[in-house]
Amino acid sequence: MEARMSDKRLVLHLRLVRLKTPDARLAMVQRFAALATVDGVAHMGWVDSTSDASTHDLALFVYLRDAHSLERFGTNARHIAFLAESFLPAVRDFVSLDLTVEGAPPATYERATCLCLDIPAAAYEWQVDSTLRALAGDADASSLGRALNKRQPFRAGGIVFGEASTQTGETIVQSVLSVAGRATPLA
Repeated sequence: MEARMSDKRLVLHLRLVRLKTPDARLAMVQRFAALATVDGVAHMGWVDSTSDASTHDLALFVYLRDAHSLERFGTNARHIAFLAESFLPAVRDFVSLDLTVEGAPPATYERATCLCLDIPAAAYEWQVDSTLRALAGDADASSLGRALNKRQPFRAGGIVFGEASTQTGETIVQSVLSVAGRATPLA
């Protein structure tokens, strides 16, 4: 894993997960953390839901240098083995989103809110950006952005380090999936 991230645009790979059983949580996170040495990974972490407002049990996230790093991460043999052996057998369902974001996570953090926003294709980019700014509220740090691939079912989302605002500003958001709670950096 790279020791230093610049302030350039990064790719954030985010997964919100509903588990079949709560006891699968730690084993999955430990196996996920082992992927930190995959080329192109800049930072990894997870959020454990401690909020009744969360729609999922946990979130796993990876900051990658660029879209090429995302491709290498997604096709890495160890990542594929993680999905087949640890992830898919333990999850009831999940959502995944790849975003282009500015800014890296803060050096330290203890709480975060991960978000996937369902926004209609007809929405303007300025509406999406306005909605993301409203969700970030006055949090000290956030990594929010639009989906990297326009074919993804969720058009925007990301991570607010701390508590996210509950006000989306615009009424363009059709639904919000989230995990809010204790956040832990991995490796």
